Amino acid sequence: MTKENKKQFSLSLLVRILLGVMVVISIGIFANSLMRFNELERERAKLETALNNLRDTREELNELMGSAEQVKALLSDYERYEEAMRSESDLKDALTDWEARKAELQAMINASDNKEYIVKIAKEFLGLYFPDEEIIYNDGNG
Repeated sequence: MTKENKKQFSLSLLVRILLGVMVVISIGIFANSLMRFNELERERAKLETALNNLRDTREELNELMGSAEQVKALLSDYERYEEAMRSESDLKDALTDWEARKAELQAMINASDNKEYIVKIAKEFLGLYFPDEEIIYNDGNG
């Protein structure tokens, strides 16, 4: 071989090697991209399945619970129920006071023909007293 043929052969060999390396790198990049694409496709399929499951669950909940307005109304009713339960003891105390007042008024009605009742009403509500009674005022600073 001549010197020029050797040069062309070595240049041609170098170009072939570079082309081979480029082809191998391109195939590697393509294979890596294909694997990543397949992985993303599997992930997309899983996410779509999860989304469909969530939609089904939401529809089931809507069927079970009704609309948002109905849920809000139920929550409001429950909060009022809880408040009533918390104030139950206050209501019991108030009921006891009213029952005592009722008994007192009933006794006053039953004793309306009684002289003691008339004297009690005159003293408590009208501020009247017998002439021989001694009245002492106490302003609470005693």
